[in-house]
Amino acid sequence: MQNNPHTFHNFLFLLLCGFFLGMSLFFLSGCRSSSVYVFSEKDAITEEEKEAIIAYIRYFVNRSNLRLSKAERNYVRNMPPVFKIHYTGKKRGDLTVRWKFPNHRTLILKRSGHLLFEGKIHWDVRLLTDYATPTLPRGSFGSKGEDIRILRPEVEEVLKQWQGDPPPDGKK
Repeated sequence: MQNNPHTFHNFLFLLLCGFFLGMSLFFLSGCRSSSVYVFSEKDAITEEEKEAIIAYIRYFVNRSNLRLSKAERNYVRNMPPVFKIHYTGKKRGDLTVRWKFPNHRTLILKRSGHLLFEGKIHWDVRLLTDYATPTLPRGSFGSKGEDIRILRPEVEEVLKQWQGDPPPDGKK
């Protein structure tokens, strides 16, 4: 049996072509777009559907055993909430509904999925109390509920340098 150089070269050529084809498919598959949702107005809930969701939440809060005062329950019943949706599909998304009470407490309700689903719905319910704002001096920033955020130490350090404060080691 003789070795044919053309057979070996043909085999090597097919092997290299297969390798490059496989590698190009691998890299091209990494470049394709994932299933990213592009929002369209027709996919959003209507104003009537929004009001129905809020009515359902009000009914839920009124009948729940949340530790809300009578005044807070009346606030939920009568005041409009902050209503935000991050859409992920047609009438689907991440919904956040929030009431900020005058007594520095906040009720936040969140859910994900089909926003008009009528079956059993899992809600993430949080009741937060802001202990810092009432202790601020009258008239100072934040005493009327303005947004106060505590920054990470590295961000605070950059802000100090930007504002001209001396570095921590005392050198300028």
